[in-house]
Amino acid sequence: MAALTQNLQFQKLQQWHREHSSELNLRHLFESDPERFQHFSLNLNTNHGHILLDYSKNLVTKEVMQMLVDLAKSRGVEAARERMFKGTKIIPCDFLIPVQTQHPIRNSLHHKILLANFLAQTEALMKGKLPEEAQKELQAAGKSSEDVKKLL
Repeated sequence: MAALTQNLQFQKLQQWHREHSSELNLRHLFESDPERFQHFSLNLNTNHGHILLDYSKNLVTKEVMQMLVDLAKSRGVEAARERMFKGTKIIPCDFLIPVQTQHPIRNSLHHKILLANFLAQTEALMKGKLPEEAQKELQAAGKSSEDVKKLL
């Protein structure tokens, strides 16, 4: 997947922000749309309780919200959501990284290795691959069928 800054939908959003962000004023947005709360909020009743998503107090317009939806679609968020709800395994991670080690072993070499590993895993999670893609790469690298099964 290309870098976010190369995404056409992201570029449209940036352009809109450059041209219009200075005009946005929350008081004016509410004055111009007395139904703003209804237009920019969503109530969800779930098995676990009530959830309110309220975007009305953010400096967004209907146009901006549509651009955000278009951006999410272009980045594969819908497909990822569908995979998640179909039961695809999700790899949990907290994305917290220590800046300094508490155990400076061998001139912090161990910490540097951990940092490199953390960043590599985070990048892999961010970019992602389908199992079929990973399988092809592993097979092309000469891994045995048994090794491929273990890795996937």
